[in-house]
Amino acid sequence: MTFSRSHIIIENHGSIILLRAASTAGKAWIVGHVDREGYEPLPAGTRIVEPRYVAGIVTGARAAGLVVG
Repeated sequence: MTFSRSHIIIENHGSIILLRAASTAGKAWIVGHVDREGYEPLPAGTRIVEPRYVAGIVTGARAAGLVVG
């Protein structure tokens, strides 16, 4: 069995989703592709996202060759 490490981890908290970088590549992709709008008291490489945007973000990250978990 082969295990692949995720580059980006999705945490579902109901009305919000947290995207967290789990690798340098994941952090670079999030910083470069997911806007950081308004006040976000989170470290670089982490974003608060509305659930309606997650599918598009996951599609883009996977298209870039990243593993999303």
